[in-house]
Amino acid sequence: MTPAEFRRAALSLPEAIEGAHMAHPDFRVRGKIFATLGHPTEGHGTLVLTPLDQDLLVRSHPRAFAPSAGTWGKAGGTTVVLRAAPGKVVALALESAWLRRAPKKLLAAREAAAPRVVPRPRAPKREPRVDHFARVSALAAAHPGVEESLSYGTRALKVKGKLMARMKEDGDTLVLRTSMEDRELLMQTWPKVFFLSDHYREYPYVLVRLAAISTSRLAEVLEDAWGRVAPPAMRTSSLPRKA
Repeated sequence: MTPAEFRRAALSLPEAIEGAHMAHPDFRVRGKIFATLGHPTEGHGTLVLTPLDQDLLVRSHPRAFAPSAGTWGKAGGTTVVLRAAPGKVVALALESAWLRRAPKKLLAAREAAAPRVVPRPRAPKREPRVDHFARVSALAAAHPGVEESLSYGTRALKVKGKLMARMKEDGDTLVLRTSMEDRELLMQTWPKVFFLSDHYREYPYVLVRLAAISTSRLAEVLEDAWGRVAPPAMRTSSLPRKA
């Protein structure tokens, strides 16, 4: 990817404008910077991502992406070596950065304006693909503050910006927030439902085969995941009041 392509991709996002920060171009949505160009040197860009999205990019494309220096990098600031970065991946990462910085009203307006895609009719012998995320989202909606979002290009659920769950690229597997201890218990008790990949071994997440989990058990683990990311005040207010 070239700097010009990076600029075009950033400015193609809704209400994105170009500004300047520390003598190099930046890209903003309603005043909030989501990417910069030419920093730390020419041929580089910087993206404002979540730490999880950053880690996914760094692991998948180590020659193209790296955490920025210092505290900024620990918070999700990610440096892009443009000449080594695939254009489609950078465009997807720019969208994730934009989504993180865009205000809620703009996100809601974008969602409302998005054209509804009418699926093409499938061949009679093919089974229609199950929308597992619809079931996950419907159950999670029972808890305050849950919002649909994106995480590295896949549909996700967040609470106050914190990742509660996200779909993997296969559309059949859920990445779910948990604890290291509970993860081991889940995998030992229901090995056909809960499992782990090397990527998530060091993070408090477990993988869920959605086709294999019952609705009642899915509701239970979603409630647990919500409780781990929801602010204390939100968790307290959701408790049933005593008579």
